[in-house]
Amino acid sequence: MMPGAGALNALIEAATRVKPTFIGKPNAIIMDKAIAHLGLEREEVVMVGDNYLTDIRAGIDNGIPTLLVTTGFYQARRSARPALATNARPIELSGVGFRCVIG
Repeated sequence: MMPGAGALNALIEAATRVKPTFIGKPNAIIMDKAIAHLGLEREEVVMVGDNYLTDIRAGIDNGIPTLLVTTGFYQARRSARPALATNARPIELSGVGFRCVIG
């Protein structure tokens, strides 16, 4: 059995007596830094992801529009549909071409 990240974080926190700062999704710090790095405003970005619990939650929790793709981690045919925000509306993008810029 291998300890998870939470157990290791608790061990390091106890040993150093320093409370850790978490920067992974869906925490705001990673989103703020990414937007600043790109030199964009929050209104100019969309969070695209295949995992509702991390990628899409990061967008929702940080006021960024989101796009859930169902070809990776979340696959509609294999998973129960996630509970969507009240203003969410599913759209079908199959066959639609678009450009993606990765900074």
